Amino acid sequence: MEPRAKAAGCHRILDPTTSSNLVSTRIDDLVGYHIRRVQLMLFKQFDRELDPDMTPATLHMLLIIDENPGLTMSRIAEAHGIDRASLAPAIQKMVRKGWIERLGSPEDKRALMLNCTAEGRARAFATLAKCRELEAELLVALSLAERKELLSLLSRVARSQRWRRKDSRGVMLASAASTR
Repeated sequence: MEPRAKAAGCHRILDPTTSSNLVSTRIDDLVGYHIRRVQLMLFKQFDRELDPDMTPATLHMLLIIDENPGLTMSRIAEAHGIDRASLAPAIQKMVRKGWIERLGSPEDKRALMLNCTAEGRARAFATLAKCRELEAELLVALSLAERKELLSLLSRVARSQRWRRKDSRGVMLASAASTR
């Protein structure tokens, strides 16, 4: 055992020169650690095989806009707990690419409604199909029932935490459900 490991009270479990699965046993029981590892694997596949301009966040926004024609930037920002200024560059990029268009609102002249173009819809659906394919490859070790259970559990965790955000002062923000 190395002197530093002895001093820290550590004991070597794996031989780092021969093991390809070098993981600290201190974090191996943390769900977030494994979620992040899987996310990194999936995003690496996305980076290799998908259009670099179509990030997971861009795809999500494009699909939301397609499913909700006339949506405003304010409404998207509110739904995702971010400010409009953070959203603006992504929206501008999608407009430049011809994936969405901005139209004036007949009710509020200051508001711009967002609509998905035919090109944007085609890109989104092609990317979504490829994402499903890549995800199926990643989850090949799980049965269909296990995949459904994993999705159900992760969705439940995400929903339970969605509105548990704090502002810059540490004050809990109100949920969207309580403001409607």
